[in-house]
Formats: sequence, C-alpha cells, structure tokens
Amino acid sequence: MSAEEVVGYTPMSPEDSPTKSLVILPEELEPGDELPEVTPEDNILTSVSPPEDGLLPGEVETVKTFILKDEGHTMGNLLRDQIMKYPLVNFCGYSMPHPGEGVIHLRIQTVRGSGAEPAMMLKKGLEDIISMCDSVEAIFNEELEKEAEHGQPEPPPLP
Repeated sequence: MSAEEVVGYTPMSPEDSPTKSLVILPEELEPGDELPEVTPEDNILTSVSPPEDGLLPGEVETVKTFILKDEGHTMGNLLRDQIMKYPLVNFCGYSMPHPGEGVIHLRIQTVRGSGAEPAMMLKKGLEDIISMCDSVEAIFNEELEKEAEHGQPEPPPLP
C-alpha cells in the first residue's frame, strides 16, 4: 500500500517539516563543511524534566504518568487490569518505550473532583495485587497439604 492510498496521510518533504532546521540534506553540504551544533533546545529528543509541582506538560492533578524501572508487560498488564476496576479511575494504560530499556510508563487518570489521586490508585492497585497473590499462594499450599495427607490423586483417564 502506498502513502497516497492511506486515508488521512499526506506525505511531507523534509523542506515542509516543522523540524526543518534540524534536517540537513546531503546536497546542502560541501566537502569540508562541519555539521551545525544542535543545542538541547533544538533537539526534539531531549527528555522533559518535570517542573517543581511534579506535573509534566498537559498533566493535571487527576492525570499522572509513573515510570516503573525494571518492569515489563507482566507488571504493566497486572496493574492496568487491577486499577481499571476502580470506579474512581477513568483511564489506566501502560506502554513500554523500548524493550531494551526495561521500564514501563503507567498512566492513570482519575475522576475529576473525586479527590482520588493517581498515586493513591497506584498504591491501592499494588496492595490489591499483593493481597491477591497471597490468597492464591494460601490456596495452593492448602491443596498441597491435602494431597500430601491423602496421597496423590489418580489422573483422569485419557479419551
């Protein structure tokens, strides 16, 4: 499928790009030319430092993005699923920017005016997951004890 066939997609040349000042075309370089220095203000890949109030641009008190280090899809899915069950949460989602980074970005949005803060919902989600794991472990251990007392049950017959 070509770019022209994709609905809503308009190809853009480097000359029309909003980052035109960052684009250097090979035909613009002469032998011996040095590349211009790119300052952090020019670099679109510079990370955003959160301001003193801890909110990134576009965030309000009811929306927060948490960066969890050394975590992956297992923890991201568990947290997203658990936190979305809470009635005071409008949205919870996660992304993994790159598999090699080993971090996930978990974004939580709570109901405006409810008094529920995203950090509270994250803490509650973590506590509920720990509680759920403890319950599963207790049930598993009970079944192991029953099996040890009564001997190993017969496997069901094969069809």
